[in-house]
Amino acid sequence: MDLLESIIVQHVGDHELYDSGALLSALNSLVLPISLKYKWKLEGKTPSPWQKATTTVLATLEPALRKSVGLSMDQSHMNGIWKSIAQYAHATMSADLSVVPQTPTIFTDEAFDINAMTKLRDLVIPALGQAYIHDATRRAYTSSLFQASLIHKAGYGDIPDADTSPLTNIYTIRFGRTYDPPPSLRSRMS
Repeated sequence: MDLLESIIVQHVGDHELYDSGALLSALNSLVLPISLKYKWKLEGKTPSPWQKATTTVLATLEPALRKSVGLSMDQSHMNGIWKSIAQYAHATMSADLSVVPQTPTIFTDEAFDINAMTKLRDLVIPALGQAYIHDATRRAYTSSLFQASLIHKAGYGDIPDADTSPLTNIYTIRFGRTYDPPPSLRSRMS
């Protein structure tokens, strides 16, 4: 991943990196180990593959987004990159906690993810309002933020579908609960 990072940073000013889809392919490849955060069973030396992939994505996105503003590129290539950024954000904020090895690991990993999301937010938010970025990409990013912000698991019907207006059933009476749901183990991420 170090070699991939150095090659991307070295050629970040070239049109070929964006037009050939090399940057998009690299970002999509790096999202995979992040999304398999706790499903990867083999232990190795630190940092773990998903942490190294996270730092590589952040290290390559910073110069790539900065340089892409000055280059005149086909917007379809940039839309693919932004879609990959939304997938990266979702993979970073979410974790399958059913296969976590031990609880102290969750807290250190959560702190790492919070730091990564803070850096990503600072990179992405100023550029996310550009006209060529599809609304579906913005919606995917914000939906991931919303899902990660839930401390308790939502019940059936608590959250409306993404396709409908969130205020359509505002006057419908929702019955309460008689139990206290347990909070997420990654509540600081919320």
